[in-house]
Amino acid sequence: ILRVEGEDRFQNPVTDELEVQVSDQDDAIRLRILADRHTFKEGEVANIVLHWRKKPALALVTFEGSRILKYQLVNLQTGPNKLAVPISHQLAPTFELAVAVMTNRPVEEGPAAADNADHDAEAIRLFHSAISPFTVERQLNVTIAVQRPAGNNTLTPGQPLPVTITTTDPQGNPVSAEVSLAMIENSLLSRFPATLEKISAFFRGSPRRWAVRTGSSVEFSYRPKTKPINAQLLAEADRRELEAEEKRLLAASEIRSNRALRPIDVDENADRFANSISDPAFEALNATIAGQSGLFGNLLLGMDGGMAGGLGGGRFGGGSTGGFGGSVPDFKKQSSNSGERALDPFGNQPNASAATTPQLPGDKDSFGEMTTTLSLVISQTQEIAPSTWREQAIDPRLALKSRFAGRGPLVGKNRREVQVLQPDGTSWYLPLHGRSDKELATAVDQLAQAGAVLLPHLPAQETGYWNPSITTDEKGQASVTVTLPERTTAWTLQAKGITSNTMAGQAEDEVIVKKDLFGQLKLPMAFTDGDQAHVGVTVHNDALDAGEIEVTLKTTIGDKSTVEKKVLTVQSRGVHELTFKQNFKLPVQDVRQGTPGSNAVFELSVRAGERNDTLERTVPIQPDGMLVYSIATGSAAGTITAFLNPPAGIDPASQQLQVIIGPTVEQSLLDVLLAPPTWCQSEAGKLASGADSAVSDLMAALALQQLLSATRDAESPHTQSLDTRIRSSISLLVTGQRDEGGWSWTGQPGFPA
Repeated sequence: ILRVEGEDRFQNPVTDELEVQVSDQDDAIRLRILADRHTFKEGEVANIVLHWRKKPALALVTFEGSRILKYQLVNLQTGPNKLAVPISHQLAPTFELAVAVMTNRPVEEGPAAADNADHDAEAIRLFHSAISPFTVERQLNVTIAVQRPAGNNTLTPGQPLPVTITTTDPQGNPVSAEVSLAMIENSLLSRFPATLEKISAFFRGSPRRWAVRTGSSVEFSYRPKTKPINAQLLAEADRRELEAEEKRLLAASEIRSNRALRPIDVDENADRFANSISDPAFEALNATIAGQSGLFGNLLLGMDGGMAGGLGGGRFGGGSTGGFGGSVPDFKKQSSNSGERALDPFGNQPNASAATTPQLPGDKDSFGEMTTTLSLVISQTQEIAPSTWREQAIDPRLALKSRFAGRGPLVGKNRREVQVLQPDGTSWYLPLHGRSDKELATAVDQLAQAGAVLLPHLPAQETGYWNPSITTDEKGQASVTVTLPERTTAWTLQAKGITSNTMAGQAEDEVIVKKDLFGQLKLPMAFTDGDQAHVGVTVHNDALDAGEIEVTLKTTIGDKSTVEKKVLTVQSRGVHELTFKQNFKLPVQDVRQGTPGSNAVFELSVRAGERNDTLERTVPIQPDGMLVYSIATGSAAGTITAFLNPPAGIDPASQQLQVIIGPTVEQSLLDVLLAPPTWCQSEAGKLASGADSAVSDLMAALALQQLLSATRDAESPHTQSLDTRIRSSISLLVTGQRDEGGWSWTGQPGFPA
């Protein structure tokens, strides 16, 4: 054992030790694999020593993973034997080097046999083997070279930027690879770092599981004679077993049918929220209705039939809550009732008479004077068509023609640049500012011939350039030209590549783009309804030694805009500050329609002679106050009505309504834990810490697990999901626990309690 001892800078003892094995001629293991390292890069040659302590013999060398990758025969001499192993992609990511040798047992007679009596154990060993694991790294070297203007390292917006990408193997030899190139704003990456692992780690995958075993075939085997069993006897046994199973299933089916047809006694005056219905006949009724009405597809209103599940029995939630009322549906009457109407939350409403239209809270006729409109939201899984960007795409020639006529989407705030999408998926920005009509016509004609489209309705994205497929040549090089967007910011170029044999790698580079004259806005993350703020503006002047700079701030909230101009007099180059006083008020129409907030759009314009810069930012405006919920839940069958009233003493604004329907109480409770969060859960999660959420989930999961353990769903996959949630919540609490046993208010172990 090699041990090293020392002290750190705080006089604390530091020790480390390493175990080293020493082998000599008396070593009982006669075959060993020796290597100075066990990690190699693809393309290298591993020099491995096979140490053999017996007479020369023939050895089988295998390279093993989940199967035998390759093998070779090696003549071993007594002592060290060098073995050169070329490391190829076939051996990646891990492999085991196995060596097996078979020897003959010596036959000795007379005195020689007595002299070798002490070595009988060694003479009996006819099979020798050794195994050693190795790791193969397969890193594709990717480099990005940006060609900057000669004599000037400053890049300006709208400037073409040549970029050269080079790909090589671990030994520096050029290889052909397919590379993606993205240019993303640094501010986005600094705020939201990438959570994905590196592309090399993704394609490297997990280590192989060794599935090859080496052993000797010299074994004892006994195979007595057997007699076959008559096939007719086996067939008769199978027939009897199948007949018994059919009888059992038929009897169970008859019992369920009799229970489903048994009438249910329902008290019309009883509180539907008092207790949930757990009768087996009600469960059968739930299954029947769910199969007939497409439970999650539509919300059935204005009919005698129908069914609604709930989030559990009892009264809970803020404010005063009402209850559901109705009767058990009559399926005969339901099948012939022409007045039933299905409300599709996504449109396609069938025509219905006024007599069958249900009245919701907010109707003047049923609830008196009410001026607030409620928004009805029904949770439903819907496939969104992937053609949203196609609806916004415009042919380049048509867009340019509209621009020349002084109208269309290329006029106004999109005047400086427009996003271009090519057929191969490449996306970039076409600068419009400072280009003549002839230059624009030439560029647009080239885009139209290439099949590209314009996306003028999309706001400015943090990704200024994206090319999903750039193929390097046999020299490992590829060149592209990136048009810098009309923005003053820092960009990060990210290149990720992979070869045909899955050797992957990535690289980054940074470029800074700025103008001689530009402005910046100092804005918070959000405003509150009724705020009065001084919006800070920073003007970066590297163009004028002395003169006047015109600064204009346009603020748009809803359909109202305000414009304020100021003239900044400068005496030197540098950074200058000024402020604009703004009032922020939510639009009245948004409040009436139940919109929980709005956005304030700022457009800053800085101009000095021919130089100008425009900046646009959007900041949300949140309502003044806290979210309050009134919840009505329960289980019912038939036509249902729910009454929701706000808590006493509160004048609510921006009211919304969410309806959640489930097949059973148990399933609805499971959805609370395992399904996407509802409004209430989402908003509570913004205020609660991770420890609070973990404790809440843990208590709810334990209670629900105890409830399901007494039912027939005790072994269902949902129960396994509950167990996983319980374990994850406990792990989160253990991880966030402080040394003294408590938790911090943030749920993180590094913060004070």
